[in-house]
Amino acid sequence: MIKNIMLGGLMLSAAFLVGCETDGRVTGGGTMHSAGGDGKTVFSFNGQRCPDNSGESVTKGQVTFHDKTAIDFESVGGVDLHGTMTNAAFCSPDIDFDAAECRCGENQFQLEFDYRSTNNKASGEGTGIACVLDFGKGNGIHGGAVIQLESGPYNGYVNVGAMNGQVNVKECPGNAE
Repeated sequence: MIKNIMLGGLMLSAAFLVGCETDGRVTGGGTMHSAGGDGKTVFSFNGQRCPDNSGESVTKGQVTFHDKTAIDFESVGGVDLHGTMTNAAFCSPDIDFDAAECRCGENQFQLEFDYRSTNNKASGEGTGIACVLDFGKGNGIHGGAVIQLESGPYNGYVNVGAMNGQVNVKECPGNAE
């Protein structure tokens, strides 16, 4: 029951633009159900937007993603990609009129990326966004994710679900109190 409530909250909050982008770091990975297929989706990510030595916020990180049985992409052997972060930010519930508005829900980490397909049957490049949520330890499931590919060979791919694995959200070095 708790898993359904948490997952429902993740999906509902992803449907609205809430929160403001703030600097932070997130790492993780694991598995979730395939988007319509019989298998599992396997992915890993590390993203951060933290100040450099000059104080300017810099985004860096990568994502890998494999969903071999994605129902809309069965004819090409599924979704298989490697991406580079173009934006990574924690979606804070605090109001900051100077900050960009998040596309993900409150208390989720937003990862935007450019990707390159690593599947020879679906070559090309595109863009995507992932919203990840850390449920904390001891909750039976470790986190949740919404992954949407917005262009390129996997345009229209969406996967929403609970993750088995890890999601670790942290502050930038030097920002811990």
